[in-house]
Order: sequence, then structure tokens, then C-alpha cells
Amino acid sequence: MLSPGIDQAFFASNRSIDVETLRLNHPIRAFFDVYRVLADSTGYFEKSAFIPAEHPKLLPWIQIFELQPDGLFSCRLMGSEVAELLGGDYTGWLLKDYVSPPVYRLRSDEFRQALDDGVPVFSASLVPIEGRSHMNVVRGAFPCRQDDKRFVFLPLAAVDASLI
Repeated sequence: MLSPGIDQAFFASNRSIDVETLRLNHPIRAFFDVYRVLADSTGYFEKSAFIPAEHPKLLPWIQIFELQPDGLFSCRLMGSEVAELLGGDYTGWLLKDYVSPPVYRLRSDEFRQALDDGVPVFSASLVPIEGRSHMNVVRGAFPCRQDDKRFVFLPLAAVDASLI
């Protein structure tokens, strides 16, 4: 489980990033390339347009969050690499139930910005994992929809990760 004792290093390290600075084979950069093909003029892509069988190397790095009617975000899918990085599979959990309140506010603000503006939001930070050292990760929050539902596709990977 993510460490409940979030320290100042996490918040001091959290920053926006330019996705173009990531290597082409980095999972977040690779998903951005897919997003650019799928997104329409609103900046959203249809959930049904993302066909998992066409992107098997990306799946382990992806989380999918659904915006609930009460405004909370639920994790609908957590890829195996993300689960390994975070120390557990939180599929089916509300985001607020596995991260600290300050981290929830930070992530949900990024998610809402992506959904409100119709543009991906990229960030990097140190992630404190209980019983492990902090890891420098990057993430991208991508706006998605299916009918009247809103989703955020959130690939997450260590800074030095690459698709094999």
C-alpha cells in the first residue's frame, strides 16, 4: 500500500513535465502518441477506440479511473507494472482510499484539469512506497469518455522505464 506518511520530498518533487522530453519508448510518451491518433477535436478519445489488443506493451503501465457521480475517482483497471510499482493492485478501489488526502487532492486536481480542458496533464514526482525507497515516476492524465461517463487513462512509470 502507498505510504500514509507522505513527506515533504513528495510535494517538493511534484512538477509538471513536457512529454516531448521523454524517450520515444517511454510508456507515457508511447501512450501520448496513441492519444494523438485517437483524440477528437474536444481533446477526448472514445473509450471504445482504445483497443487493448493493439497496444499489448502499453497495458501493464495503464490505470483507468472513472469519474463517479459523487465526484470521486474509482480505479477501473490497474496494469501489472503499475501494481508492482505501487505495491498492490487497487482495481475496484476509490483513489481516495489508497492514497493520502493531500495526494488525492493533487491527483484529482490533475484529473479534473484534463477532463475540464480536454488536454492531457503530465507530471512527475517521487512516490513514497511503504517499506521501499522513494521512486521518481512520471504520469499522464488523458481525458476519455464513453457515452455520458468520463474516464482518465493514467499511464504511470518510473522515469527510466521503457517498453520492451
